[in-house]
Amino acid sequence: MIDIFIVAGICLVLTALWLLIREAKKPKSEPVAKLPEPENRQVPNLIEGTFGATGEAFFYSLVRELAQSLNIDAVLLASCEDDHQEIYRTLAYWCNGSYIMNQTISLLNSPCEDTGGLCYLETSASELYPDSSLLDRHSPVAGFFAIKLLNSLGKPVGLIAGLHQSALRLGKNELDTIKLLSARAAAELERKLAVSDALTEKERAQITLHSIGDGVITTNNVGCIDYMNPVAETLTGWRFHQAMGMSLEAVFHLEDEKTGKVIPDPALRCLSEKRVVSPKSDNVLISRTGDRYSIQGTAGPMMNTRGDCIGAVLVFRDVTDLHRLQKKMAHQATHDPLTGLVNRSEFEQRLEKSLQSAKAFENTHALLYLDLDQFKMVNDAAGHLAGDELLKQICSLLANQLRGRDTLGRLGGDEFCVLLENCPLGKANKVAEVLIDIIREYRFLWENKAYQVGVSIGIVPITADSTSTAELMLHADQACYSAKDLGRGRAHIYDQKDASLAQQNGQVLQVSDLRDAIINHQFQLLYQPIISLDADQSRVQMRAEVLLRMIDQSGNYILPGAFLPAADRFGLTAQIDRWVIDKVFNDYAHLFMQNSNLVLNLNLSAQSVADEALSYFITQMFDKSVVSPHQICFEVNEAILNNNLPGISQLTEQLRDIGCGFVLKNFGSGLSSFSFLKNLKFDFIKIDGNIVSDIADDRVDHGMVESINSMAHLLGIKTIAECADGDSVIQSLKLLGVDYAQGDLLAKPVSMDDLGGEKLSEREFSGIPAD
Repeated sequence: MIDIFIVAGICLVLTALWLLIREAKKPKSEPVAKLPEPENRQVPNLIEGTFGATGEAFFYSLVRELAQSLNIDAVLLASCEDDHQEIYRTLAYWCNGSYIMNQTISLLNSPCEDTGGLCYLETSASELYPDSSLLDRHSPVAGFFAIKLLNSLGKPVGLIAGLHQSALRLGKNELDTIKLLSARAAAELERKLAVSDALTEKERAQITLHSIGDGVITTNNVGCIDYMNPVAETLTGWRFHQAMGMSLEAVFHLEDEKTGKVIPDPALRCLSEKRVVSPKSDNVLISRTGDRYSIQGTAGPMMNTRGDCIGAVLVFRDVTDLHRLQKKMAHQATHDPLTGLVNRSEFEQRLEKSLQSAKAFENTHALLYLDLDQFKMVNDAAGHLAGDELLKQICSLLANQLRGRDTLGRLGGDEFCVLLENCPLGKANKVAEVLIDIIREYRFLWENKAYQVGVSIGIVPITADSTSTAELMLHADQACYSAKDLGRGRAHIYDQKDASLAQQNGQVLQVSDLRDAIINHQFQLLYQPIISLDADQSRVQMRAEVLLRMIDQSGNYILPGAFLPAADRFGLTAQIDRWVIDKVFNDYAHLFMQNSNLVLNLNLSAQSVADEALSYFITQMFDKSVVSPHQICFEVNEAILNNNLPGISQLTEQLRDIGCGFVLKNFGSGLSSFSFLKNLKFDFIKIDGNIVSDIADDRVDHGMVESINSMAHLLGIKTIAECADGDSVIQSLKLLGVDYAQGDLLAKPVSMDDLGGEKLSEREFSGIPAD
């Protein structure tokens, strides 16, 4: 639009000049002005000398013609270089018969410093303005004129000035001519600056597009490529000069990562729909050389000022590493780290889908519950490494006998489950017999010794009459116990008698068992120090996690994995959490009094987080106890965030306000961890042990821990590494700047009762010695 005004202005000025020339050439019977005109003024020649020139040629001809026609020593045309209109740079400068190039001049203290229009001094210019650097260039200067060049918005963009060492007499005709020529010069200068700005913007845009980390491809309005930056060249395998003019679809080949189907050209789609198009995030770019890149990107139409679509721009980035990391994190969240099978959580989700399928379509599926026989004997005789290797080989044997749509999962220890989809009970029993025979015939070799194990299997049909996944798992477990009771190495289909048999033998925890344990205080609290990795021992804080164990009738510890799933199923975990809180506040208050630097981490279950009365209960405990809120930190599992974000948000806000701390544990085991950190206030994150344990040997795990630690510190959150066992793991954590570490090799869990009345030793909680 500005160009239109500039061109129109130039046309008007040229028209006025042409009329002036015509009038100047007409014979006159009397003078044009009353004042006597100076001699040797050649106004028509001046106008004709500049009439045909444009751009910089016009500037050069203008200063020369003005100087020669008006008989002036020096004439210059300059553009404004600063916002204060004080500094100018010459574009054309004629002085004493030759051009002078690229001079910088200042209008400070000059005759035209504050003048908006034409400034004209016939004589004594240097005497009147002795401090002017502009006049000092030709000192002494007697005659002087200057006129500022204004753009279409009325802002000064340049200047024309004439300097003469003797008096300078200009008549009205010459001054009007200078004004007209300055108007044309202003239009030419504005056009030059606009073109220069456009070229500068174009150059800046090209530099930017060449420098950014995203790939950029632009097309014309029919989808043919007219630009590619270097990143786009690398990812597509095409050089720009090769792809120029080709259709985007021929160069930018997209496929659906899951189905392998070709994705339509996003540029053509955005051109036809005239809107921004974002391809799905699970797309794969196939390069010219066959390399595959997971990409994210958008395609948008390019519109001109008239609203016409003149092409499309595609911006995309390589997210292959991110996708690989996300897949690994997703796999770790749903799979057993030792065997690679789906874990209990993922298996139960798939079981739930099968149950819903049975109810909706009256399909019949089957659930097998497997418990290895004689595994403990092998584990004790040959060691844990042998036991782990045996489990891996058993899993491989089992998987080879199952169909692709069946699911094999590890529940923990030597217990497994198999989900047989669309499988009637009779066929499921045959599958179980095959699995039993395969394992019975297998010989496990370890250090020149052969070991034999067996398997007992419980079978439960999944039908429309099945109540819940919890009931199915319970019945399958009870059927498995019946198979063992009948002589091991066999399969048994669930019967209602199995429940009473299992209960009679104490094999399955019932709700009454857990309630009795709570009432009769059949729990034991342990503490495990959380070790500071800070080399500055003066800042060490004694911090420990409180761990819970259940005590059986023989006085042996039962690990949480054996009773908490049942407690969760029966809705008792919140009650157990309150028992732990009450125990710590009342029975171990003396530890806090004797050790003001002690902080204990207490675990909260999903049911506790959902309990709106928990915050009030904890606040009341603080009011009645000598324990300070700053000495208590609550740990919540990352998995809880996905199911009860509002609950955990409210709880953390209420308890942090009174001084309690919060730890997000098992961080990195899920996909959405990072998205919660900005919105929820945690003091610590405990990095999942599955990632930490292999940090010294696995580059991906090392990168995950590094990124988690960096992100946490960026948000002001301290980090704790779980399962930090081994010198190489500890050294890697120290180098990454992780704040704390926790692991059995660092400090095993110890009974809090063993502490007695003694003051805790800070040495137990001190940092790892520096190398």
